Order: sequence, then structure tokens, then C-alpha cells
Amino acid sequence: MNFKGTLNDLVFPIIKLFKKENYFIFRNKVYKYCLHKDSWNSERIVEIPIVMKYIDSNKRILELGDVLYQFTEATWDIVDKYPTRSGIIGVDIIDYKPKEKYDIIISVSTLEHIGFNEDVSGGEKPEDFVDNNKTEDAINNLKNNCLNQDGTIIITVPLGYNIEMDKKLFETNLEFTKLHFMKRISKNNEWKEINKNEIINPEYGYPFPCANYICIGIFNG
Repeated sequence: MNFKGTLNDLVFPIIKLFKKENYFIFRNKVYKYCLHKDSWNSERIVEIPIVMKYIDSNKRILELGDVLYQFTEATWDIVDKYPTRSGIIGVDIIDYKPKEKYDIIISVSTLEHIGFNEDVSGGEKPEDFVDNNKTEDAINNLKNNCLNQDGTIIITVPLGYNIEMDKKLFETNLEFTKLHFMKRISKNNEWKEINKNEIINPEYGYPFPCANYICIGIFNG
């Protein structure tokens, strides 16, 4: 029995009914929180609307990590090393070389898992395994082999989950054109945009559940 899923099914209708503040500001634009049974108490509540702004049916799109299908109809290509449904390109992103490149590449809370607790045994569950260079290898492959010359990459990652990746983000920006940051500010899962220098020792799951800070990375080709 999926206790978390059952709890969400029971609690979510109440949360949706009584949540008063349904909007947040990011880059001086107004976004509506993603009130969904799989997002209401996590960082997904802001990640989903931010990334969805980049969806354009006239563009060729790649999603890294099979996430958005839970919230919308995903009609684009999806790469996920561990696919759980049909139609997914089940390869390691560092090995993916599409015949035709993409205009937009999106990813929600996936980059932090690459090279971090991956399944290297061939079994069903990840073993303790860390390759601190694989995140950069993945980004470089996206830029060099998957993205059109004038394309855009947008990723969101929770801070405090993969500490080594966080360090690289803060030290080198992982070669993204821009980094933006948001902070959870209440138990009601309200968020605000903050500056990089306002983030000190972010902890995943503290003081609120799941991510308390997220990074939005944008690369313009």
C-alpha cells in the first residue's frame, strides 16, 4: 500500500480548497502555484509552472527525467535512464546522441541524481555510488550533442540534496548562462525569489519537507 499516495489523495482536496495565496513572483513575472496532489507540499509547486513556461508546441523539446507527465500531457521526447513506462528513451544522458537536435531542453529535479546513488549493479535499487564529474559530463553532452545552436536549456534542482553538485553550482555555475534561486518561506509552501548570497548551508528537508531552496539554471546557446 502506498501510504504517501493515499495520504495525498485524502489531504489534497482540503489543501486546494483553503490555500489562499495561489501566486508567486519569479523574474518579475507572476506564476500560479502548481496545486496538485503530487506537488502541494514539495518544491514541485514552483518548479512545474516555471519550467512549463518554456514549453512551445512549435519547438522540438527534450525532457531529461520523466517528471512532467504527472502534471500535463508530455508529447515531447523524454530521456530517463530508469524508465517506468513505455515510450521513454531509456539511456544514460551522457551517452544520448540524437539524430536531430532540440530547440529546448528541460529538466525538473533530475540533474542532482546523475552520478549520485545511481544503480551500477544492474539491479532494481540504486547502490551507494558517486561520480562527482558526471553532472558536468551530462551538461556538456546536452550542450554539445543535443541542443541546437540557438537553443535553451532550463533545469531546476533542489539544493541540499547533492552537496557536491551544490558546490559546483556555487563555484562555477556549472557553466549555465544564468542561475536563479528560490526559497520556501512557510509551512504553507509559499516561495520567494532570493539572491545567491542569501543562501547559507541549505538543508534538504529542513525546516520544511523536501527542498527548502531550489536553483533554476538557464543556458542560452
